[in-house]
Amino acid sequence: MNIFKKFQFWIPLVYIFIGLFNLIGLDEKNILLFFTSPPSWIAETHWFVSNFTNPANIPLILILLITLIFWYLVGLLIDWIIKRAFSRKSKKSK
Repeated sequence: MNIFKKFQFWIPLVYIFIGLFNLIGLDEKNILLFFTSPPSWIAETHWFVSNFTNPANIPLILILLITLIFWYLVGLLIDWIIKRAFSRKSKKSK
């Protein structure tokens, strides 16, 4: 399968553009970054703050890297589900 046809390529690529958009200063209040970063959502919960640290103490680059890995794994999962669905469909049609 071609790399350009995989979600594990496109989803992290979109997030890289969002991260660059944030790093160059166009997302001043980090709104777009926060909405596209589920690890940030976890870091903002009361449980995380009371058990670990305040999210302001976490470097932005670490949040960006963890979120990039998260979206890569989500893309990998989507590709796996699609591959499995098509393999079942082709087995049933035989």
